[in-house]
Amino acid sequence: MKHLEQAGESRHSRPRPPDAIDLHGDSVFRYWVSSARATCSGRGARVNRARDAWVTKPVTRAMAKKNSGSQLNRSLINGIATLQALSLAGRPVGSRELARQLDMDTTRVNRLLRTLSLIGVARQTTNRKYTTGPGIHVLAAQSLFASQLLRVSLKPLESLKRYGLIVALGILWRDNVTYLYHANPDTPAAEALGRIGLYPATASGVGMALLARQDDSVVAKIYGNKEIPHFPEGLDKLQAQLELIRQKGYAYVRTHNAHQHTVSVAVGDPAVCAVAVSGWIPPAATAELVTVLNSVADDIKIKADL
Repeated sequence: MKHLEQAGESRHSRPRPPDAIDLHGDSVFRYWVSSARATCSGRGARVNRARDAWVTKPVTRAMAKKNSGSQLNRSLINGIATLQALSLAGRPVGSRELARQLDMDTTRVNRLLRTLSLIGVARQTTNRKYTTGPGIHVLAAQSLFASQLLRVSLKPLESLKRYGLIVALGILWRDNVTYLYHANPDTPAAEALGRIGLYPATASGVGMALLARQDDSVVAKIYGNKEIPHFPEGLDKLQAQLELIRQKGYAYVRTHNAHQHTVSVAVGDPAVCAVAVSGWIPPAATAELVTVLNSVADDIKIKADL
């Protein structure tokens, strides 16, 4: 009995989450982390104990490593996957279509979509399909502002246009690259932002430069037995190419145009993104461009505190 009383006092002394959330305020996008480790039996007891242990503090790399043995929040993972699929659709989609794409139960996807709509990052159309809501733009703006990456990168990226080549800044997401900045020599900076969606990492100089910063075991987990774009021979051929990139310190990749190449270097340690130039780049011009790209990468790394 004494042990139970002490457990109750410890539990109730922890901060509790708010019972009501302002759907139009900053609290919608506040990050929460549960530090509870439920040991009692019964679903209700586990839920209550987890709820009582919520704290309002950001999850650091050290905290994630410390709690790596804890059970992951599958609902959160599924919710983010649903939101990403909705964002990539580019049009209103139904819950059944999303469920097929995500290989999830339709009832679960429908519940997740209603939840995302409640907090404003999704919305339901008149024909009962779903698309992104206004909150997704707020979340995107807050994320870009918090990271500072794009803001501090614009000037260094614009300086690369003097070479008359395509200039890009991209981030690796699983087996794809998403471009924060992609500009032709005459493209205004404002039009270069978010101009291109996801692109296969193995078909991109940015993607190859970033994949080369991953361990072979991570690359193998990403691709498994899947067909790999630009590498019909399979995983062994890809990993051999990535090893060459590691040795050289940059990626030199042929684009979809047989007469054009992309030169790219990773930014940060560990790598967060990569900068690249693309176009007609003869091998003799590669060394100069690599030097310039490394200088730009160092500039972005320092200014963004990567």
